[in-house]
Amino acid sequence: DRERSRVPIPTNAPIPQRRLLRDDVYRSIRDAIVRGQLAPGEQLRDQELGAWLQVSRTPVREALQRLAQAGLVVAEPGRMTRVAPENPEAVVHARQIAAQLHALAMSLAFPNLNVSDVSAMEAANNELRSALRDSDIDAAIAADDAFHEVALVRSGNPLIPEHLEVVTATLR
Repeated sequence: DRERSRVPIPTNAPIPQRRLLRDDVYRSIRDAIVRGQLAPGEQLRDQELGAWLQVSRTPVREALQRLAQAGLVVAEPGRMTRVAPENPEAVVHARQIAAQLHALAMSLAFPNLNVSDVSAMEAANNELRSALRDSDIDAAIAADDAFHEVALVRSGNPLIPEHLEVVTATLR
């Protein structure tokens, strides 16, 4: 009887990518810090961030922990959390790591790139050129991300984007 009630699990179907609330909260706070909406030294309160993002305190706390690991916030346990001050030395270190991770992604991706991938990368470079000419920082970041995303996907190594996430937040 148990055999008949089991649901067959497809073995070749792609697994849908789910967006997690905690990841969305992390990105929202990170982007607010990167854009200067949350300034260095500014105190971050769980309840206020939760109200702003319309979420409970739990995903906010999880996001703040990740941001602390990335060096974007400084947490004093039991006291307060603040946006970290700018740290030029940390930016240099993050740039070194990001460069190596992007180089690794490209070397792994190169044998897998197709004409469509190269076209997407060329289009992203053209968009970056235009954004820089127009001093459009958001568009420049989006174009740079689009360029690198091709190599990250084609590299076949899901750990590279995970590690890049930490250093990219510091760079931005």
